[in-house]
Amino acid sequence: GRMDMRKIGGSFVGAGAAGQATLEFTTSTYNASGLSTYTFSSQAIGTAAADRQIIVAICGFRAGTGDTVNSVTVGGEATVQAVTENAQTQVATAIHFGTLTTGTTADIVVDWSVAQTNGCSISLYKATGMDTSVDDSGSDKFGLETVLTTNLNVPTGGVAVAQVGENSNPLRSTSWGSDFTEDGDDVWNTYYSYYTASSDEAGAAVTSECTFSGEVNNGSMSVASWGPA
Repeated sequence: GRMDMRKIGGSFVGAGAAGQATLEFTTSTYNASGLSTYTFSSQAIGTAAADRQIIVAICGFRAGTGDTVNSVTVGGEATVQAVTENAQTQVATAIHFGTLTTGTTADIVVDWSVAQTNGCSISLYKATGMDTSVDDSGSDKFGLETVLTTNLNVPTGGVAVAQVGENSNPLRSTSWGSDFTEDGDDVWNTYYSYYTASSDEAGAAVTSECTFSGEVNNGSMSVASWGPA
């Protein structure tokens, strides 16, 4: 069942629990230009902390498959890729994370293997008390369907982040299953949108499920979880 948790000011905070990671959604944005390297300047990353990690959830949009994120830096610091889903045409998703202990804003630089003709988005989380290694990950993709879903393990005291990207005409609204809460979304160039969600649910098969209000041309989901430090 659901842990004894409170979501306060965008953060998941354990109710007196020891060994509990906290997760705070700080911002999301996009650049609709067709670039290989995107620099998102002075993005909010939350207050400084000695154990702060930044999670960067990414969407790229191009008429092709196999696009990879070569690197992501946060304030000039390298990150590690937790998961990616890039096998569906038009949209690829990925999640990176890394440590940055100082500052309240940072430049986020995302370098792709090929120019993303229809743009790139990022969503950022500040994490504290979180393990520096991924516990589990999952992904899903589709064409001309309505539900993206995958299960993954989330340790007790852990957190999870999900990133979804899609293109459709007309654009669809979304709803998430009970294990995840949407934190950010946006749309650009008429046909492209992203949705970012997080979870405080612990279990061996926590479900990341995003349901669209109608059939979507192409969709991609990447999900990762981390245990407490």
